[in-house]
Amino acid sequence: MEKKKRKIVSIIMPCYNAQYYISESINSIIKQTFKSWELIIVDDFSNDNTKEIIISYSFIDDRIKIIENNKNLGVAKSRNKGLKSANGRYIAFCDSDDLWEETKLSKQVILLKKYSVVCSNYYLINNKGIRLKYIKGPKIIGYDQMLNSNYIPNSSAIFNKKLVNTNIEQKNIGHEDYLMWLDLLRPNKKVFRIQEPLMSYRVHNNSISFNKLKSVFWTWNIYTKELKLNFFKSTQLMIINLMENIKKRFITSSL
Repeated sequence: MEKKKRKIVSIIMPCYNAQYYISESINSIIKQTFKSWELIIVDDFSNDNTKEIIISYSFIDDRIKIIENNKNLGVAKSRNKGLKSANGRYIAFCDSDDLWEETKLSKQVILLKKYSVVCSNYYLINNKGIRLKYIKGPKIIGYDQMLNSNYIPNSSAIFNKKLVNTNIEQKNIGHEDYLMWLDLLRPNKKVFRIQEPLMSYRVHNNSISFNKLKSVFWTWNIYTKELKLNFFKSTQLMIINLMENIKKRFITSSL
């Protein structure tokens, strides 16, 4: 029996009650022009039709693998399960309501021989998939810059396991992806952000205001508890972070 060739990219997709959007997300991955990938979907004990949907896709495409949690663990622990199962040389993330442009992986993989992490600009879309804004960010990102704001959209990011050379894991806190990228960049690594939108990030209108408040609290905890910065430095960074978020939402290009 012929041994299956190892896939180059492992894509981690946690999901919980994602029946309305996950098909679009999976289809955006299946349509990639770069074909050497595996999609690891971690179902976090969904109680809607998510499980049935992802199983049907696993029958259609054998590059799709499913991990089922026997209880709800949250997004960080679910991503960690996916990371442990990943066999690819490169690791990418895609949330179950976000969408990829068809050429995303093709354009990013080329750059991973030079950069540890590659991400991209992105679109904000609403519940119906209508584009709201085009969000731009700096081309080259380092640790000090990332302290000011999270410039790595999680669903746009892909990293080279060999160049990272560290155990990647997300802690079960708010903004778990932000802390993970900060930890990864700490040894003077650089991120290349492709200056075109290769991903669409879905904003759910009914939770925007509440999430903004939670975001401030989570970011403060990262500065003070996780990074152990003093009150003055944390306050300074918090002000910069808030201003950068305002800039992202209101100054960035409208469509």
